[in-house]
Amino acid sequence: MSTRNKIVLIEFILIAGFTASLLFHYQIWVHTSAGFPFSTILYMPKEQFTDFVREVVQSSKPYKTGTDDCIYPPFIEAVVNVVFVRLMHGDLDQGLVLFLTMCIIGHLAVMRRYVHSDTWSETWRRVITFSFCCYPFLFALDRANFEFWQYFLLVFFVWAIQKEKWNVANILLAASMNFKPFLALLIPIYVARKRWADLGKVCAMSVLLFLCGTLYYGPNILGTLHDYRCTVGPCTTAMLYTSHGVEYGCSLFGVCKILGSFMFRPFTVESIHWLATVYMPAAAIVVIVLAAYTTLVERELWKQLLIATAMMCILPPFAYDYRMYYLLLPMMMFMTRDRQGAYDRAYCILFGLLMVPKGYFHFSPPEISDTALINPMIMVLLIALVVKEGFMERRQGAPERDSACACISTP
Repeated sequence: MSTRNKIVLIEFILIAGFTASLLFHYQIWVHTSAGFPFSTILYMPKEQFTDFVREVVQSSKPYKTGTDDCIYPPFIEAVVNVVFVRLMHGDLDQGLVLFLTMCIIGHLAVMRRYVHSDTWSETWRRVITFSFCCYPFLFALDRANFEFWQYFLLVFFVWAIQKEKWNVANILLAASMNFKPFLALLIPIYVARKRWADLGKVCAMSVLLFLCGTLYYGPNILGTLHDYRCTVGPCTTAMLYTSHGVEYGCSLFGVCKILGSFMFRPFTVESIHWLATVYMPAAAIVVIVLAAYTTLVERELWKQLLIATAMMCILPPFAYDYRMYYLLLPMMMFMTRDRQGAYDRAYCILFGLLMVPKGYFHFSPPEISDTALINPMIMVLLIALVVKEGFMERRQGAPERDSACACISTP
């Protein structure tokens, strides 16, 4: 399929899916007067923007607040504290306006780069559609979540690789790994290109940034690390052994919990613990297998990025829907690549279905909807298609990967 046809197909799915979901939830609200979660595609209205507010408030003493909310590693906590507490004197309203403005403008600029057309009107129609009909973007915006920062780091990281600016890429990946440690799933991209020295620089800079963030909160490094572990532990436990992390989640472990609630009667903490003991080793094996595939077989950067970002969503024991925002980048890279593939139409359909809002059916508790089942399975299908196509091309003798970004087109 041509770039234009891929964009048109995904755009149609987004508009149709968004319109259908909006009308469905509006009808429920009008005819049944049902409130959250039946009448909205987003989270609780009273919780709007609270991710930002909570994070800024906690950033002064992130590991001594007695909260069971998941906290970022020290480096990102320090950056948030410097920008929104020290420089802006803790003004939450002003900080929120600045944060949302930066996120929206940055997102629209990135989107325009990838979906631009010959005409101004068509370009901005695409930009608006791929933004405000896209569920992960709307969810992240509604929560005012700092995943926006991680997404922008990812965008610049890909740009640096495409331009072969490896020193810049090293800094961006090190910062990303200090934002969320599972960004280490991008390391196979380095291994595939045999960038061993750069990989060493990434590891060194990651440790340095982590120590800098730790020192920001005092000279007692070991004490800060202990407090960090003690803060993250209760959050992880709560997400693992309760329904938290399933609602508005995209992890395969959430799928296991939903299916387990029908298989085990009653569905107790012991049942979830048994599921976790099976799931965790299986997830680790999948990571190793897909990392090996990325390193040894896959040649295209957008597919390597798709595998990594999809694993970040589906393999951790919990992951909220705003993390699917990462997958916008491989989707846009796919839309603008020059060469045609055997499964282009299937990719378009799956990307479109992944990005549209859903929530047509609800489980117990009602905050858990079909979204928690459908989205992880779509990402599994995307990975399966990539792997199948990769082995097909390998058998057909596809061109060897170049040093940085084979088969990548600049939009």
